[in-house]
Amino acid sequence: MSHYLIHNHAITQDKSRFAQAGNDVETVADAIVAAVGQPQDRKDGAKCSYAHMKYKNGPLSCEVYSYLAYGVNNPDDANAIVQKVDPLLVLHGNPWQFKELVEKPHEFTDGVNYSDNFVVLHDLFDTEQRTTTYKDKNKDFSCSIEYLYHNSVSHLDGYPDLNVPNDQTLLIDIDCSSSAKAAYFSIEE
Repeated sequence: MSHYLIHNHAITQDKSRFAQAGNDVETVADAIVAAVGQPQDRKDGAKCSYAHMKYKNGPLSCEVYSYLAYGVNNPDDANAIVQKVDPLLVLHGNPWQFKELVEKPHEFTDGVNYSDNFVVLHDLFDTEQRTTTYKDKNKDFSCSIEYLYHNSVSHLDGYPDLNVPNDQTLLIDIDCSSSAKAAYFSIEE
C-alpha cells in the first residue's frame, strides 16, 4: 500500500511540475504579446511523446507550448518582432534564465545565411529558423523560443495550421519539455 501512495505522490508532483511550466510558458507568451501586439493566431496546449526505439517505446517526455503566428510582409518585419522579444525581462530572470543561443540558419541554393537576421525567402517552401534555449528556474525543463519565418502557404511539420492572412508568417514557438512519469496530455506519434 505504501508503494502505491509513494508512486501516486510522485505522479502528482510531476504533474504539478508540468502545470507550473505551462503557467511559465503562458507568462512568456503573454509578455511577448504585450511587447509585440496581438498575433493573427495563437494556439496553446501540451503533448507527450515516446522516444522511438526498435520494437518498443522509449522514454516518455511531455511538452507545454504556445504558438504565436504573426503575419509579416518581409524579413525586416520579422526581425523587428524578434528585436522586441529578445530583451524581455521574463527571459532573463523569472521565470526563465538565458542558457544558450542556437542558430539554425536556412541554407539557400546560393549560399548560407550566417547572420542573426532573417533574409528574403528565395523559394515558396523556404523556412528560416532561429532558436534560443532557456532554463526554467528551479525545474528540470528545457525551454526555448523558436522563431520560424516562412511563406504562409507552406505547412510546417509538427505544427498546427495557423490562420495568417499575410503572404509570410513569423511563427513564435514558446515551449518547455521534460521527461515525464506519466502521459498527462495526449500522446503524439
